[in-house]
Amino acid sequence: MTTHRFWIVRCLCICFWIGALSGILRAEAGPRMGLVAAGTGWIVQNQSIGASSDDHLFWTSDDGANWRDITPQDPASRQIAGVFFLDASRGWALLALKHEWPKNSQEPDTFITDIRGFDLASTTDSGASWTIKHLAVLPEGVGWTAAAQIFFLDAAHGWMDIESPVPHWGGEGVLLATTDGGNTWKEIVEMNGGGGYGPMRFTDAQNGWIAGGPGGQHLYATNDGGRHWREVPVPAPSAISGDVAAQYSLPRFTDAMHGFLAVRYSGPGKSEEGVDVLVLFSTNDGGHTWRSESSVDLDQGANFPIVAVVDSTALAPKRLDEKPFTLLKLGPARKVTETASELPQVATNAAVVSLNFRDVAHGWASSSDGRLLSTADGGVVWKDITPGRKKASLVAPSNTIASENSTGTILPSNVVVSPATGPTAASLTITPYKSRHLGFDACTAPAQSRKNPQMATWWASSPYFDIGIYVGGSTRSCLQPNLTPAWVTAVTSEGWGLIPLWPGPQAPCTNFRITISTTGGAYAQGQAEADAATKGSKSAMQNLGLGPGSVVYYDMENYTPSAPCNGNPTGSYVNSFLSGWVSEIQLNGYTAAVYGNPAPASDWYAPTGYGPVSPSPSDVWIAKQDNRVTIWGLTALTDTAWPQDQRIHQYGSPHNETWGATLLNIDSDIEDADVVGGNGAKSYSFSYTTIDYPGAYATFASGINNAGQIVGLYTDLHGIGHGYLDVAGAFTTIDFPGAAQTFAGGINNAGSVVGTYYDQAGGYHGFLYKAGSYTSLDYPNATGTQANGINDDNQISGTYRDTASNPHGFQYQAGSFISINCPGSTFTGVIGINGDAQIGGSCSSTNQAFVYDCSPFPNCASGGTFSYPPLNGGVNEVNNNEQIAGSTNVFLHEGTADAIVIPGSDSNTVTNLTSANDFTLQNSQGAAKVALVGAYAFNGQTSHGFLATSQ
Repeated sequence: MTTHRFWIVRCLCICFWIGALSGILRAEAGPRMGLVAAGTGWIVQNQSIGASSDDHLFWTSDDGANWRDITPQDPASRQIAGVFFLDASRGWALLALKHEWPKNSQEPDTFITDIRGFDLASTTDSGASWTIKHLAVLPEGVGWTAAAQIFFLDAAHGWMDIESPVPHWGGEGVLLATTDGGNTWKEIVEMNGGGGYGPMRFTDAQNGWIAGGPGGQHLYATNDGGRHWREVPVPAPSAISGDVAAQYSLPRFTDAMHGFLAVRYSGPGKSEEGVDVLVLFSTNDGGHTWRSESSVDLDQGANFPIVAVVDSTALAPKRLDEKPFTLLKLGPARKVTETASELPQVATNAAVVSLNFRDVAHGWASSSDGRLLSTADGGVVWKDITPGRKKASLVAPSNTIASENSTGTILPSNVVVSPATGPTAASLTITPYKSRHLGFDACTAPAQSRKNPQMATWWASSPYFDIGIYVGGSTRSCLQPNLTPAWVTAVTSEGWGLIPLWPGPQAPCTNFRITISTTGGAYAQGQAEADAATKGSKSAMQNLGLGPGSVVYYDMENYTPSAPCNGNPTGSYVNSFLSGWVSEIQLNGYTAAVYGNPAPASDWYAPTGYGPVSPSPSDVWIAKQDNRVTIWGLTALTDTAWPQDQRIHQYGSPHNETWGATLLNIDSDIEDADVVGGNGAKSYSFSYTTIDYPGAYATFASGINNAGQIVGLYTDLHGIGHGYLDVAGAFTTIDFPGAAQTFAGGINNAGSVVGTYYDQAGGYHGFLYKAGSYTSLDYPNATGTQANGINDDNQISGTYRDTASNPHGFQYQAGSFISINCPGSTFTGVIGINGDAQIGGSCSSTNQAFVYDCSPFPNCASGGTFSYPPLNGGVNEVNNNEQIAGSTNVFLHEGTADAIVIPGSDSNTVTNLTSANDFTLQNSQGAAKVALVGAYAFNGQTSHGFLATSQ
């Protein structure tokens, strides 16, 4: 059989193994907590860094004088979905497991959430030790939320109601039951539609209640252990008129027949005045009928009832933001009392958002600023018992900088770093530009001094060109001893680009100390934050020398836009705030941008520039820690939002990296958006390693990913071509089933491989190899197709020939092809594709190298944009730092062309440089800030692959 000559081409991609996934941010307004006995209880606190979520479970037996961190140690989990303690010793915690993002990157990410399943931890010694078992009764990978209700009647009998948004599960709750203390669980197939999702309590093994369901407006009862549920409507007393809705708390029973229930009725009254009434009901027939005992007008302003029922008393705040705080107590026979008191350490814009009382005297309350308060006298006196908090005021102006000391204890927020008394501002000459690079962000700006040149070391040794810095803001969490005007001047002069971040007030319903106003002042609040960042010489940006024209990104951490407390249904409080931020930033002459998660960001963009956030931010920085080094495919944000040089993707959550013997804790980013300063040039010096497939006649290397995995072609002793995968020197053959010959062209960081195969009739076709399966790729009506590159958004690049045998380039994704054609040329060859969807190739009839950008992405309706780097031949690879591997063996970077010369080469050596990636974490020579692969042959001898790396 005649050996076909393969067009050696390949792909690029990047990403690495680090990075944990952030979970779904709960729509709860305050910490979750439980009071087991007077002074004994637990609290779950979320200790987030950026978009990374870490839940911690704390325990106290002395009413908060001392707390123990009793978090179950489960490496697969960083979120606690639910907690229940039966008594002061025995408890259970449901741990949400991180979604492992598909390594099969060609398939779209169909996960609704990033929770794949659950482990259950149990303790019999107050959390000193835990037994952890996987909850195997539930399927994994269908999408869950980190929210569950747990109830145990005794040490053996328990139930869990786990929330799921997936239609397969009804979009509400999945009910499980155990009779052996949680060792085994069975799903209860609920009849009559089930009991929905919500707080749950059983009075015995058969009789139970759920308060919740859609909108929290339903009360369900079961008399057979949860198999059948019936809705129990409790009509409002006749004195309450109008179109009111009921919101139920769980009933509390004193015995099998007698119990009490609190219901909040709210809505427009008949006189068009709002109705907000709390009613206490009683039953003497096990909950079949309910009788009104007492009622009181509320002014809570919340979309969920804030009430605790103990014995025969209901307790609730009269008004959430009222000062002093007024606690209402409703008892039988129309008995209503009020207790007014001051709440210590609670911010002026904070409110009580949950109550938990053990009896009418001993109770806990949580506030929207993350505080936990305790009373031992029925609300006359409250004390702050928040774990890990210093007892200092949380009231702060917009330019206050909340900081951390070296032990992680939060400093008082009245510690203000004032630009007026700080270092002298640098001159405002640092200019912005559009950066297509890899970058990182760090909580504290690294040092740049003679004694500790961290930034200089990383500039010389790392693949990164830009750094995100926290320039100010009231929710900035780290001290910034290095961030001075001199630091800014030094690092930008070295070449670093800066991505300024401003973390200020956060969305309502989150655990942040300072939140966005829900009383009509959100827009002005956004304007005030913008002014603190950019207005005048004393603003944070100008103080650092970052003047008008610079970009600044507002750090809006994750929230649920549809949560009622965020301004249901559109998250209007946040949108109003960001509208104020964007408009004022632009008025001050700066570029307004926002950092956030994909789902909330979907509400911030409008193609016309005017939508829910008006005007729309110019750039967006998306936090989705999926280890996909691409700015595209950031579900649930459509690719049509911010499509033209307007995106940054934070793909890696906090982790340690070492470059040049300097370790930093960073998040990883890929950019195609505005940054400030930088755009510097790096230098490279290469070391070379030969790659030979064992027993092969010839070997060619064509692609490499950031794990150092290499693909290519080898020919056996019969002259037949085969693809291969090289993982740290261990080789695997890649042969398309039934093919005459196969060539592997490119590999992405999920391990998906693309290439070309020849069928037995001599025709050639592209292919995708992923998760052990092969898929053939053919451009419609083409006479031949080659697949050469694949990126981390599963976009594939290659070349096809039409019926007249003319070559054209293509870009392919999810069943759709786009043709790429050089202007004025009859020959277009396409090779690799990077995470920005930049494609390299050549217009062969004019011998012109090109880089192609689909514009506007993703449909290339305008035909795309061609740029022409100063190279002869073609562009085989553009990496995510816009560095190029040229077909004439040139590594083109930042305007410098480095020749790739194999040691021992002479004028007769044939070298083919095929791929340039951004970096490798593992290869035969250790980590490298850039890695190239290709092939060489001395004096017409057999070909060898090579790896060239620069540390």
